[in-house]
Amino acid sequence: MAQAVTAAAHGARPSFNSEVELETSANCLVNGFVPKPGTLYLGERGIEFRGDSTFAQRVAWDDVELVSCDIFRGHVRTMDVHTSLGDILTFTVDDDIEALRAMAAHVGRDRVENVNEVAPAEQPSGGLMSRLRSIFG
Repeated sequence: MAQAVTAAAHGARPSFNSEVELETSANCLVNGFVPKPGTLYLGERGIEFRGDSTFAQRVAWDDVELVSCDIFRGHVRTMDVHTSLGDILTFTVDDDIEALRAMAAHVGRDRVENVNEVAPAEQPSGGLMSRLRSIFG
């Protein structure tokens, strides 16, 4: 489990959080396509992503509406953070389960969802194959 670290340990940049609960390597997918490598910090105030270049994102916990995750075989493929402003930040995270637990502790388990559980599991009747059978006998 990660230890809380003071912001002074993170270098010269001013920090969004005064204490960091989890620090992990991550990619932020800009526009869902272009990965920006960097570090994800989860702390008492919110989520902070610092890219290896000048790219950075910050979201306060109060502004997080929903965290939707693509979980497959016990691993989190992506995390989409939906904000109250309508923005969606997509992350791929090295310490995926720890990050998910930290986010759920701050925003509440009711605002974290697995997209694979809310997706429809079955095709509705009258799918393509049944329509083709009715046309061609």
